[in-house]
Amino acid sequence: MSEENEWGLRPLTPSEADRLRDLAKAVREDLGRFGPARYNREAPDGETATGGLEVEVDAFDDAAGGI
Repeated sequence: MSEENEWGLRPLTPSEADRLRDLAKAVREDLGRFGPARYNREAPDGETATGGLEVEVDAFDDAAGGI
């Protein structure tokens, strides 16, 4: 289990974070099938649509954590 950081937040373990990243990918794919534009702030080659939905993984074990 990871130690808390200076703000009292415990980062997810690598396996927990990977599980959430896989789930986020599945959510993005499902949303894409239904038509909403998807925003990807990390797209290096301009694949980012203007506006749209962003699916983000919060890698800390707290009340706001998750996808």
